[in-house]
Amino acid sequence: MVEREQYPETLRESDSPCAVDGGCAPGALSALGPDGGDTAEPGLYAGNRVLSLLFDTRTPAWRYILRAGLISLVPSLLVSFLIAGVGLGNEETMPQFDRAAGPVVLFVMVVVVSPVVETLVLGFGLWLLAFLTPKLLWQALGSSVIWAILHSLAAPAWGLVVLWPFFVFSCAYLAWRRRSWWHAMGMACGVHMFQNLLPGLLVAAV
Repeated sequence: MVEREQYPETLRESDSPCAVDGGCAPGALSALGPDGGDTAEPGLYAGNRVLSLLFDTRTPAWRYILRAGLISLVPSLLVSFLIAGVGLGNEETMPQFDRAAGPVVLFVMVVVVSPVVETLVLGFGLWLLAFLTPKLLWQALGSSVIWAILHSLAAPAWGLVVLWPFFVFSCAYLAWRRRSWWHAMGMACGVHMFQNLLPGLLVAAV
């Protein structure tokens, strides 16, 4: 078991939690970058701007949430518009909400409760995926596909809309997990809440 003290908030190349033989404990994978390398430097993944931003934890929390939230929200809106444009966005393929609960309750459920509960489950899922692959990108991709499938079971087209956002949430969780579980939960929840804010307002208003 790898102890928490082995992971300082800012990792150096020599601080890799992996053993010399390349083996990594699942708990240690949170300290690694998307290709299995340390993520201490924000420019380490400059070749991929999006990943560089998502795995850069040397930024204020509010800025990270705003930045990652926009990275999540904008593409998902484009996918939503595309789905609506081709006629797939209807009552049978998109989620429906119980209006009897009232607008305030619906807003709280969508913007607050759902992100917290789903982030708890997401973290557990990523912990399990760490046993299957040491690559954080594969963990994030696997997590997003699983969540897309689960959402599709409720509404077929919904899975297409949430596929990218859950990849972003997973990256946020994995990036901040090297700080602590609380950091991972807080930042992933924050990004998820940002993503759900607009839908929550629309659901409450309609």
